[in-house]
Amino acid sequence: MKPTKGIVGLRIISISDGTQVGVVKDLVLNPQEKTLDFMIVDQPTGYLGAKIIAFKDILGLGEFAITIPHSGVIQDVAQNTEAQNLLKQDIRVLGTKVLTKKGQLIGETTEILIDEETGRIAACLFESGGQILEMGAEQIITLGKELLIVEGVQTASNHRVEEPGCEEPIKVPNITNLIPEADSAGESDLLES
Repeated sequence: MKPTKGIVGLRIISISDGTQVGVVKDLVLNPQEKTLDFMIVDQPTGYLGAKIIAFKDILGLGEFAITIPHSGVIQDVAQNTEAQNLLKQDIRVLGTKVLTKKGQLIGETTEILIDEETGRIAACLFESGGQILEMGAEQIITLGKELLIVEGVQTASNHRVEEPGCEEPIKVPNITNLIPEADSAGESDLLES
C-alpha cells in the first residue's frame, strides 16, 4: 500500500527512451469504484492544457518514480471525457470528515492508501481523538466531496503503515465495527476543526 503523499511529486519515467517526461502533480479518484483512475502530470514544457496518465497505463509505481511504456500514454484532459467527469466531481477525500452510517462523527481523513498493483483504495487513515486510525476500503460506503461515510466498527488491531520519509513504519490501529460513545463535546470539537 502506498500513501497518496508518497505518489504526488514522483518522477514519471518513459521506459522506451529512458527520460523523465514529467512529475505527478495530483491524483484523480473514482469515488464509485474506489480507485485511483488518473494522475495529473506536471510537465516542464510549455504545453497548453492539463495532461493526465490513466492508472492502467502505468507499468510501475515505485519509491523513486512511476514508469510508463512511452510518452504517448500521456493524454490531454480535454480529450478524455471520463477524466473530465471525475475532475468535475472534485473528490479529494483528504481533509473530509468521517461519518458513520448511523450519524456519528468520528474523525477527519488524513491519508489514503493505494494498492500499487491495482490502483484500488486499500484504506483511509483518519484522525480521531488525537489518534490516527485506519479504515479498510471494505468499510467505506461513500467517498464524498465533504464526507467520508463508513460502516460502524468494533475491534481494533495494529497495522504498520509506511509514511514517505520515515525509516520505520508507523503502527496504526485498524478499526473494524467501532462506534464511539456519543460525546457531545467531542462531536462539536470535530465539527469546528
